[in-house]
Amino acid sequence: MDIFEKETLLKKIIRKMQDSVLVVEGKNDEKALREIGIESKIVKANGKTEKIIEKIKEGKSAKISLLFDFDEEGKRKTDFFREALHHEDVNADTELRKNVGMLFRIMTIEDLPRVYEELTEEIENQKRKRKT
Repeated sequence: MDIFEKETLLKKIIRKMQDSVLVVEGKNDEKALREIGIESKIVKANGKTEKIIEKIKEGKSAKISLLFDFDEEGKRKTDFFREALHHEDVNADTELRKNVGMLFRIMTIEDLPRVYEELTEEIENQKRKRKT
C-alpha cells in the first residue's frame, strides 16, 4: 500500500470513527481516541454486559463499531460483543477494527496516537517531496 492509499484509508477510518458509537476496552483506549481528535460517543466495555449493552443501545441511531485490541483478548471481546449485540437486534461493525489493524499495525488501541502521528507526518513528508 503506497502512502496515498494509506492517506485515503486513514481519512475513511477517521470519518467512520466520527460517525460511530465506538466500543472499546477501557479508559486508556478512550483517551487514545480523544488524543487523535475523535469526538464521537465511546462506550467502555468494562462492567456488567447488560449495562454496557444499554449504553451502546442509547446511540442506536448511529453505527456501532467494536474497536478492541488486536490480541487474543481483543478478538474474544469482539466476538462476544458482536454476538451479544446480535441477540439485541443491534448490528455491530467489525470492519473498522480490521482497517485500523491493517493501516496502523498496532497491538493495542492505546498505541494509536503515536502511530497516528507518525503516519500523518509520513503522509505530509511524501506530499512535500512530490511537490518539489
